Amino acid sequence: VTPVRWVRAAAATELAVWEAPAVARLDGLGRAEVTASVRVRVSRVLAQPGDRVAAGAPVVEVEAPELIRALAARGAAAGRVAPLRRWRAELTAQRETGLVRGADVHDVEARLADAEAELRRAEAELRAAGVAPHDLAALERTGRFALRSPIAGVVRSVEAVPGRIVEPGQG
Repeated sequence: VTPVRWVRAAAATELAVWEAPAVARLDGLGRAEVTASVRVRVSRVLAQPGDRVAAGAPVVEVEAPELIRALAARGAAAGRVAPLRRWRAELTAQRETGLVRGADVHDVEARLADAEAELRRAEAELRAAGVAPHDLAALERTGRFALRSPIAGVVRSVEAVPGRIVEPGQG
């Protein structure tokens, strides 16, 4: 029987919630496995066996097509929201003077609601994948982002190979 090692619990940090687009599976013996939370293709391996890594250090650079699509949808929706808000304000003002029908205002409000919903869906997809705000710019610019070590430690083994497709939950 393997003895159980107890560790002191610590409050979640912002790092644990936002800056690690990966999952660490801890086995209670001080070992962890970093896995992707979405389907990715490995671009570059940044950490090698024997390397010491800090919590939050990039260990693998990956491409994630579904996140690139979510980022594009976010940009497209954000580009529609501001003009629709201005249009709604103009139509509402004109409606009060009788120059515009109520149906026209409602049509713009429906379009605005759709754009805002699309924006929230895309942002939720990016958050659910764990993409850090500072990684969004790199993802948008290069199509790549880093999987980061959720804990400090020494890398014991690396299974990531450039070009390999990694399914969600695979190490």
